Amino acid sequence: MPWQMFKQAIGDLLGRTDLIPVGPLMPVALSELSEQHPLVRFHALWRQLRPATGGLPLREQFSPADVPDLLPWFTVFERTESPEGADFRVRLHGSEVVALTRRDWTGSCLSEHFRGREFALRINEFERSLETEEASLSRGALPISGISWELARGVFPFASRAAPPQIFLLYAPIRGDEAGA
Repeated sequence: MPWQMFKQAIGDLLGRTDLIPVGPLMPVALSELSEQHPLVRFHALWRQLRPATGGLPLREQFSPADVPDLLPWFTVFERTESPEGADFRVRLHGSEVVALTRRDWTGSCLSEHFRGREFALRINEFERSLETEEASLSRGALPISGISWELARGVFPFASRAAPPQIFLLYAPIRGDEAGA
């Protein structure tokens, strides 16, 4: 089963010390994924939370209890300003993301992990998602233990009454209907 293979590969990764890069990102359509894929499921929930009149869903309307099995695949960013401009602080780095990257970024800023072009690409993607009030969906490859895993990725913007805007970034394997199960 592909999901169990992926989980085993994550276990194999724990012995590695190098950071494995994600390949180039390409757009992905929800129709390319199964109905049970975490990206499809969270996109449906995110759309339900959006106001009928348009705009971003409020973070206060989202309950983690609605999708407990997806939480390990999230990184939650909160928009912040620095003297250099916009940045995003990691509020939550899901356990599966930490296992994949061998890094827990909780409390750190995006600028501490990306420089130059990579940083600009991430900031632009997050800012564009907030400005257009739309989710951004993509796919990319992640090589682990000799297998190139195809991952689906979603950038989901949220507004907040009491805090700066947030970005929920979700990564999950594309292989099989078992992802997130």
